[in-house]
Amino acid sequence: MYKEDFLDSADRTIYLLAQRLYLLDQPINKDDLAGEFGIAVSTLERYLQLLTSLLAVPLKQEKIKIVNTDQLVALALDGHANLDQILLNDLVTSSINFQILECFYWHGNKSIVQIMANLNLSESSFYRHLRTLNQLIAEFDVQIKNGQLIGKELQIRYLFYRIFRLTHALPPLDEPKIAFLMQQLQIELNFTFTQTSLERVRLWLEVAHQRLLVVHQQDQDISAQVQELYQNNEIYETVAKCYRDVFKVQRHKNSHFEVESLCIMLISMSVFNTTTNVVTRFSTIYRANKTSLARVVREVERSIFKVLGIKQNEWSFELTKSIFDLYARLFCFHGNLDALNDNYFDYYQQHYFSRESQFVVAQIMTELEQTSKPKLNELTRQNEHFLKLRLHLIIREFRYQAKHELFVGLDTTFDIEADHLIGDMIKAPFKNELQVNVSSYQPGHSYDLIVTNYRIGAYDDAKLSYQITSFGTQKDFKQIHQLIKDRFYRKTPIKSVLPPLD
Repeated sequence: MYKEDFLDSADRTIYLLAQRLYLLDQPINKDDLAGEFGIAVSTLERYLQLLTSLLAVPLKQEKIKIVNTDQLVALALDGHANLDQILLNDLVTSSINFQILECFYWHGNKSIVQIMANLNLSESSFYRHLRTLNQLIAEFDVQIKNGQLIGKELQIRYLFYRIFRLTHALPPLDEPKIAFLMQQLQIELNFTFTQTSLERVRLWLEVAHQRLLVVHQQDQDISAQVQELYQNNEIYETVAKCYRDVFKVQRHKNSHFEVESLCIMLISMSVFNTTTNVVTRFSTIYRANKTSLARVVREVERSIFKVLGIKQNEWSFELTKSIFDLYARLFCFHGNLDALNDNYFDYYQQHYFSRESQFVVAQIMTELEQTSKPKLNELTRQNEHFLKLRLHLIIREFRYQAKHELFVGLDTTFDIEADHLIGDMIKAPFKNELQVNVSSYQPGHSYDLIVTNYRIGAYDDAKLSYQITSFGTQKDFKQIHQLIKDRFYRKTPIKSVLPPLD
């Protein structure tokens, strides 16, 4: 499901027209454009007029406008425009389908009469939208019946999480305990969330908070294959301790579900980067427990290794973590609401990913579809486009690693000019054979190496750290260079592992 699926037919066509013009980035003949959408030119003109009126708002006019001549039409941008923010999110949040779901979010169970009154809908119009909405959310295993959202609580929360994550329609909640819980999680896990991770965790907790306020009887069942991901794993006890300390609750059923659902979110929503100790510890335990997801990840990797013709030691832990992140969400939750529809996918595949990458991804998808693992076959069939795009990104990461890319963070007490000097000293001997990216250290990001002049001890978000005094010495930099060669210098030329195109 895509965001524009919430829209009525006319608004959906208007948005897809705008998207087509945006991706085309040049004028197009109106006859050709009308033919693409299977509509008459007169109908196209009407849609273009509606689109122009939607954009005829001062803040929007400054960024985007329709250039409409007798024969041609184009979308003019100022270079700093986000089509989703300017157009799609407003269309979605003002749509009837979205507003019906929003009623259930804020009020829990609500009578059909109340919803029709609130949205000023006739009975026939309400039931028409309800049928459409139920078709949309069916992939989340959620339905609206008799004024109630029916489904497992975990799935209902996931549905709201995805909707608000992509539309940014949920106003920030001023709840001190949520902020305190996030702070305690970082302390107990010895991990600093990135800004993106903070937003993901905060939104999940806000949705959970609202559901507890408005719905008191919930189907809190969680499947055994999801529970096994955090059973006998330290992440559960850490999250449980933080939750109970913050909310002052004892070990009763409701708090148990809240802890479990938060664990599932942390595991499946790419909250942690690849170099943190908590990730490596979790990975070791969940694989030792022989979980169903571990078997799926291993089978996916086998398919990738077969296509690329590589061995396990040529595939980094970071890439294994990427495969885990890709499948964990599909494994823990049903349904997907994606911002990138088929048009974006086709555009990116054509312009951003090489023919070699397209060949490799197609071969991997074939392998995944033919595997003997029923669960993997099911996930592959149900999420084909989602998987293809993410596999392109993972293969791209593999190519970068094969090209010897390294990320170094500088955590110093110096001004920026001194950091530039140290960065140049680190990069100097590798200009022709290794791409060394040096930047100021940001907690929660992923680094291969951190160089510091003040901190003693390991960093949780880096594989290695190196301490220098002041600007360091020639010996320091020789040791740093040797460390990089010994620990990070991979010698897997990408052309030797990508299949030929012929």
